[in-house]
Amino acid sequence: GLALAGFVAAFISTVDSYFLCWSATITNDLIGANLKKALSHKAHIKLFRIVVAGIAVFLWLFGVVYKPTESILEFLVLTGVMFQGVGIALLGGMYWKRGTTAAAYTAIAIMCIVPLIDLFLRRIFEGSYKPNTGHIMFFTICSSIVIYVLVSLLTSKQKRSK
Repeated sequence: GLALAGFVAAFISTVDSYFLCWSATITNDLIGANLKKALSHKAHIKLFRIVVAGIAVFLWLFGVVYKPTESILEFLVLTGVMFQGVGIALLGGMYWKRGTTAAAYTAIAIMCIVPLIDLFLRRIFEGSYKPNTGHIMFFTICSSIVIYVLVSLLTSKQKRSK
């Protein structure tokens, strides 16, 4: 009983940190950054709470629908690669003058969509579709970086230096 109580407490402390981190990122960096006028303190808190509830509903629905068929390591790699898109967008935006918002959103979308497509293909073609998870992760990261650079070059307002 004590071990189970400890596991539940550790789970809650980890998950609430994820909720707060991701809701702050979505509220401040995705929604707030694209608004013409800054939100009032009350409106910001309300939006933050709505995003936390939205994340909770998404995770609950995902937990109800998802039935694991791959190993835990494969699942962690495929879902973990989704978070790396934020790193690509962050590094590109901070350290490259031509990085753009459109490129950041595109990189994050690629990093989320490719692993989800892989998970769906594993369900649809169960048994006949067994790609190497490391290859999928490598392809996803490389394609996201290439697309980030291409979209940045296409949408950047800076002139090319000759």
